[in-house]
Amino acid sequence: MDSIGNWFSNNLDMVFFIYGLAFFVMGMAIFILSKKESIFRIADIFGLLAVFGLVHGVNEWLEMWKIIKGGSYLLELLRVLCLITSFSFLCEFGRRLFIINTHEGSPAWRKKIARCPGWFFPVAVGFFILIFVLALHDFQGAGSIWTRYLIGFPGAFFTGTGFFSYYRREREVLREINAKRCFLTTGSVFCVYGVLSGLVVPRGDFFPSNLINADSFLAVTHIPVQLLRAVCAVVAALSVGKMLAIFDWETKRKGEEDKLEKHRLLLIAAEKQVIETQLRMLQAQMEPHFLFNTLANIISLTDINPGNAKRMLHHLAELLRVSLKRSREELSTLDEEADLLGNYLSIFRIRMGERLNFEIDITEDLRCVAFPPMLIQPLVENAVRHGIEPKVEGGSVTVKAILADSRLRLIVTDTGLGLPVQPNCDGTGLANVRARLQALYGDGACLVLEENNPCGIIATIEVPV
Repeated sequence: MDSIGNWFSNNLDMVFFIYGLAFFVMGMAIFILSKKESIFRIADIFGLLAVFGLVHGVNEWLEMWKIIKGGSYLLELLRVLCLITSFSFLCEFGRRLFIINTHEGSPAWRKKIARCPGWFFPVAVGFFILIFVLALHDFQGAGSIWTRYLIGFPGAFFTGTGFFSYYRREREVLREINAKRCFLTTGSVFCVYGVLSGLVVPRGDFFPSNLINADSFLAVTHIPVQLLRAVCAVVAALSVGKMLAIFDWETKRKGEEDKLEKHRLLLIAAEKQVIETQLRMLQAQMEPHFLFNTLANIISLTDINPGNAKRMLHHLAELLRVSLKRSREELSTLDEEADLLGNYLSIFRIRMGERLNFEIDITEDLRCVAFPPMLIQPLVENAVRHGIEPKVEGGSVTVKAILADSRLRLIVTDTGLGLPVQPNCDGTGLANVRARLQALYGDGACLVLEENNPCGIIATIEVPV
């Protein structure tokens, strides 16, 4: 062991080279592989750890340069500046990682620490250390010792414990991508590094640096503390590099989600096209049947009652005009629907005489509201054909629109024969209405049928606006 320790003690320039290279590579890897927009909140602060790695790596290379070429005032000043800067970034990274892991259920002491102002402590301490060592010209001694005690050890400790806490907070996701080992390893390494770099300092003439220092560590363990720091740096670089794989997993998952979303949009477009085709087929089925019956009525009324024949022909022409215009548009309006229903019911009124009365109660402020076509008409057709027409004394049909709480309700009320004897017997028209509501609005719309008192049916369509 003594021979191994002596060899490393005599070749500290190689140790410092590997030591600095490990942290420098870690910093570069974070800058290259990490990303800001991520579900992992640690991504927002990874840049601080990257700066620590880069600057601290340069600091160890300056130490190597001192061993090879000798020291100078400027070199010592640069080393102290790099040490203060790197540990300040590590301290701020640890503090922000601490904040990320603090939530409403955290203890009061954690919340108090999380509310501490950022950057204030390391910058203020670093400034006073720099003024102090400039006055004493003691960069290697007082400058390095106090920087490690006051900034390096707290920063490494907060960082190490922060990685532990972050894994506990996000363990469900991180366990899924096998990131447990790299987070726990990184946390352990930074805690050990905090002791080796923050408490095992250069020898000083004050407590505790006169007892716990690099020289006493070598005397007890026969291993230079710089070697163990270098080992910690290498392990930290490897574990952080492994940790960055979470962003590759996130990118792949986002790509899969984008594919699923694209597929979903294609399905929606295809479903919409099917609905439009079904709507045109439904209109094509309804209009010829209704058209032939109405034309037959007009022909029969021409000799018996020319006035009624003329009115029926006028309503039929208006009905066809509105239907033709509506067939070219994806959405209708309540005004157009009211116009169509008015002409539709007026034709039945002429055919049935006093046996049919109707009212369309849609206020002016609602007539401009967009509404899908062929949703109200089947309800009105059912009310007339299956409720009013078979009833000897006839009845009335009322269509009403109500808007409340961003919900539009279309209510078709009749005083006909009422609900069929067989339960759940909606018929093709109502089944088509339910299917179209489901396709257009999902669970956000509904069609409800209920008995009207004393007789008839109340059919209500409710959709979001």
